[in-house]
Amino acid sequence: LIAASGDLIEAQIASLAVTQGLKFAVSRTRPDGEARSFPSGHASAAFATASTLSRHFGRKAAIPAYAVAIYTSLSRLQANSHYASEVVAGPTIGMALGRTATIEVVRQRLQVAPAPVQGGMAVTFTLARD
Repeated sequence: LIAASGDLIEAQIASLAVTQGLKFAVSRTRPDGEARSFPSGHASAAFATASTLSRHFGRKAAIPAYAVAIYTSLSRLQANSHYASEVVAGPTIGMALGRTATIEVVRQRLQVAPAPVQGGMAVTFTLARD
């Protein structure tokens, strides 16, 4: 449970960093006229969570977690907050980062974390021994 919690935090931080970085870089206007639409942060975070829970707890956690993630993503379309392409990009990013947060490589773990850099943020990848 502790490993899963750490991986969830790692996946969420990475998802936030990548999603917000893309939002500022792309600067696409939302369908409702607000700024920073691409990609969907709600969808990215929901799928990062679902992917991480799936890797740690299997199908019993994956089915409800992905159901909630799909609902969250579709609700962003229904609320007119995102275009379909943004709701496809968000889950893609979230699943990739959720899986990355749970990669185990021969008793080593790949860690993903945001890092401040001059003028913005970066994402760091560190391979560490358990």
